[in-house]
Amino acid sequence: MVNFMAAMWFRIGLIAAAFSLSTLPAQACSCAGGNPGSCEVPVGDIIVRATVVSKEINQTQPPFARPPSSGVPPSADRRAGPILQPEPWGRVKVTLRVSERFRGAAGDSLVVNTELGTEACGYPFEVGHEYLVFAYENLGKVTVTTCSGTQPSKMAVARIEQLRALRDGSTLPDLYGFVGTHPLRPGQAGWEQVEPMPDLTVTARSDSAEYRTQTADDGLYRFRGLPRGRYQLGVAAPPGRRALWEGNAEHPSASPGIPCAMNFEVFWDGLITGTVLGRDGQPPSGMIRPSTWVPKHCPLDRSLEVT
Repeated sequence: MVNFMAAMWFRIGLIAAAFSLSTLPAQACSCAGGNPGSCEVPVGDIIVRATVVSKEINQTQPPFARPPSSGVPPSADRRAGPILQPEPWGRVKVTLRVSERFRGAAGDSLVVNTELGTEACGYPFEVGHEYLVFAYENLGKVTVTTCSGTQPSKMAVARIEQLRALRDGSTLPDLYGFVGTHPLRPGQAGWEQVEPMPDLTVTARSDSAEYRTQTADDGLYRFRGLPRGRYQLGVAAPPGRRALWEGNAEHPSASPGIPCAMNFEVFWDGLITGTVLGRDGQPPSGMIRPSTWVPKHCPLDRSLEVT
């Protein structure tokens, strides 16, 4: 009952946000809840896996912008006339080719509307990329915002596993999740950089036994047939990297039968190894203090200089 009420309040908030977006100037987008990585499936009238075929932008006057001036100073250009109304939200029309359906009435093609820029809650779809799309339908218009659970499908494979189980009435693995690279940029734009990490060993360790499996090509791992109990999960990351759950736990605990995916992000560990040499090319003696030296003509380079 608590989960049902939480989902209802979240959906009411999304509907209210959609109405406010159609009447207010674009500002920083703020979402109440709706974390795509949460255990519960995000709400949506239509949930599909689909590839972006095209994007069309309605090149109209931005919301609440002044019309082009004829050169008259703004203070003198105040002739009487109708009050300018904001343009409706959703100036970007995105056509999707649907490959898998989870909820809602969607055919082989789906057209959704979003907005320009994530600051206006517009989702930054890219042509040719595949997404797990959570869309909302109101008065015949289908919209997608950054407040939805929409993600590139390559990083949403654990969520897709969960949606397939709900749709088909099948049983989820005892423990499962996605292992992928940590995005170097924040937000939805950074999600496009996430890549699955195949062929990594995932360990589930209890007080009495240890079980292992491998990540598949899409980064998904599954454990089935685990005895009841509490397990510590761990991912054997490649050299120079660390795999963390929720960005901070290397060995989180989990129990079989809980429908929550245990997703890991693979970070660079930030460690630098090598031999320290002085300016004369010889190993220094005594105490050394490292400092960063950035060449003027190569701002992305980092060298270690002993001073």
